[in-house]
Amino acid sequence: MPAKRTTTPPPPSSYPVLFVDDDEANLELVRFALGTEFDVATANSGPEALEMLVDDDYAVVVCDQRMPGMTGVEVCARARELAPHTHRVIITAFADSHAVVDAINEGAVSGYLTKPFREDQLAQVLREAIVAYREAMDLRSVGSTMLGEGLNLAARTAEAEIAHDINNLLTPASLVLQAAQSDLEELRRGPGPVSPEALSDLAGGLDELAASLAVLQSFVAAIREGERKLGRGVANIGRVIDATARMFEPRVFPTAELSVEVLGDAVIALEPSGLTQVFVNLLVNALESLERQGSRGNIAVRVRVGESAAELQVHDDGEGIAAEDLERIFESGYTTRENGTGRGLAISRRIVEAAGGSIQAKSDAGGTLFVVSLPILGSSPSTPS
Repeated sequence: MPAKRTTTPPPPSSYPVLFVDDDEANLELVRFALGTEFDVATANSGPEALEMLVDDDYAVVVCDQRMPGMTGVEVCARARELAPHTHRVIITAFADSHAVVDAINEGAVSGYLTKPFREDQLAQVLREAIVAYREAMDLRSVGSTMLGEGLNLAARTAEAEIAHDINNLLTPASLVLQAAQSDLEELRRGPGPVSPEALSDLAGGLDELAASLAVLQSFVAAIREGERKLGRGVANIGRVIDATARMFEPRVFPTAELSVEVLGDAVIALEPSGLTQVFVNLLVNALESLERQGSRGNIAVRVRVGESAAELQVHDDGEGIAAEDLERIFESGYTTRENGTGRGLAISRRIVEAAGGSIQAKSDAGGTLFVVSLPILGSSPSTPS
């Protein structure tokens, strides 16, 4: 069952549409009738259209079926090879409808319009095709992000958490080393009968410890350099969150009713893989809360855009988080789950703070709310990525 969602997608004019017809008068009519709402390009033959598909990206290709040289179905079949993600629509007379239906069944055509048709019918077909194209592109983008750069980000954030733990051990170890070295120096200068061999062995051991600590400190420094890259990159927060929610709907549905409300979009100072990882960690946290509760619940996702920051909210009506645990849930290694690692929320905080944002949690009898705030870099790009 799809999630309940409220979104404010980019306008249709953000996604180019290619019309193919050998009748220039028809093309001129299309440019005049649809040019204010859509980004319309035209071609007056199949070969010309295919050349344009090689050079540029189009969300939708609309072909007249009866054209000399190449029929609309033939153009669409070739277009499927050149631009497989582009939606393909045929305009056909009733007499040709059987050929078009066959093409639909074979996957070469997404849909068709029969002549005569009204301008508003054509516009609606284009809107629906553009929505399908946009959602498919967003899903592919998030999927490739999670499989590609997401793996690199996961490695960097895990390294950052390891470096944090190592550094917590290095600080007291360094203090102990300094104190031991100081005590050794006093023994060397003192009047007591200290064996030169014992002093030499102790000094050698301390030197080895100092060398090991120096190696560990270099390791931590190298990881910290990689950690500074966590806040680099940009993403459209609304599109990434909506697409990620679509991908996780099958996982969420057995446990919760998912609602997604995207009130605007903005470019934030965080790469898509980082935003996806933070969101997925929060979704998983909400699901686990509901699973422990033992009954199907609700997860509400909301994206709001302000003047300087965009906000992601994830709320579940699960069992909630105890006050004493709420203070520590973002600490590395802290977990209330059996077999939990305590890394997910700690990594999320590290990613968000590296991007200049903040993450907070509130919990009561009504459930738990996580709020992620991220700085806005600028307005949302008008073309699909």
